[in-house]
Amino acid sequence: MSDNLLQRSVTTAVARNLANTTKTSPKMMSITPRWVLSLLPWTRSVSGGLCLLVRILKDGLILGSYRIPRSSRRIIVKSVQSLKAERQLIERGLNLLEKAVERINARQNLVEDFLAWAVRFLQQFADKFHHAKEEDVFFPVLKQRGIPEQGGPLGVMLREHVLGRRYVDQMREASQAQPLDANTFVEAAKQYIPLLRQHIFKENNVLFHMAERVMSEADDADVTSRFSQVEQERGLTGWHESFANDVVGWEQALKGG
Repeated sequence: MSDNLLQRSVTTAVARNLANTTKTSPKMMSITPRWVLSLLPWTRSVSGGLCLLVRILKDGLILGSYRIPRSSRRIIVKSVQSLKAERQLIERGLNLLEKAVERINARQNLVEDFLAWAVRFLQQFADKFHHAKEEDVFFPVLKQRGIPEQGGPLGVMLREHVLGRRYVDQMREASQAQPLDANTFVEAAKQYIPLLRQHIFKENNVLFHMAERVMSEADDADVTSRFSQVEQERGLTGWHESFANDVVGWEQALKGG
């Protein structure tokens, strides 16, 4: 080909680069909504490989074909604050689990009974206490207020709950094996830890902001009341405080590990 001819196509490498969405940190939030793509991995669930477009408007938010109106005024959503407090404790538990994985990989001795406690913490507090409130109370209200489940954030959150339970079951079986099935435990934990951290990040930075847009004060009061009702009816009262004390104790036991 002559050097004088104008190239009218791009190379395969360049084409592949152009086909991938570039995710950057937000520069001007009013005109740079690309940051949302890094927080909305549920775009992958849309058929045909198409992205679920998100548009941020002055009067609300459009998620694909769904319009989510902005609340007329911002309120302090007590139910969201309650879930965030529970998540903070879960994140501290994940930090402890990560330290245990590091010790196993380094062939160091583990603090006795920690793995059994970690599995119990994830099954009982993270799932039975926290995720159950979301699935049975919080998510249904958001769905009623227009946040989509199919092809939307709620569906992704629910699928991640199911996937997380699978990893915790693997950790439970490995921790109960005689002798400890360290490889299986570590591999399951290495899948679970980033899954739940990303899950929490998405809910804190996207889903909860959506909730603040669509929930009324009456919705919030009702959800908060039903959270307490769930704890009482299912024998979960005092679990948060009990597990918080456990976490403090394990943080001291694993300190410097």
